Amino acid sequence: MNVQPYKLGSLAPDDRWVEHRYPDAWDLQRTTGPDRLVLAPAERQIDLILDLLRTLEFPLQPGDDP
Repeated sequence: MNVQPYKLGSLAPDDRWVEHRYPDAWDLQRTTGPDRLVLAPAERQIDLILDLLRTLEFPLQPGDDP
């Protein structure tokens, strides 16, 4: 399959533009402080952030470890 890449996808041999989509990804990073959860969802990023925020207890204080 010969495809011509471009920034947001590829041009397939039948002259269709095919969108490039990254898969959902995550990683747990070790730091000198608390571990860090890194999330990279393919879509609905804002909904994910809002769902995570709903699990926190507010108000957060400097140095809190949520």
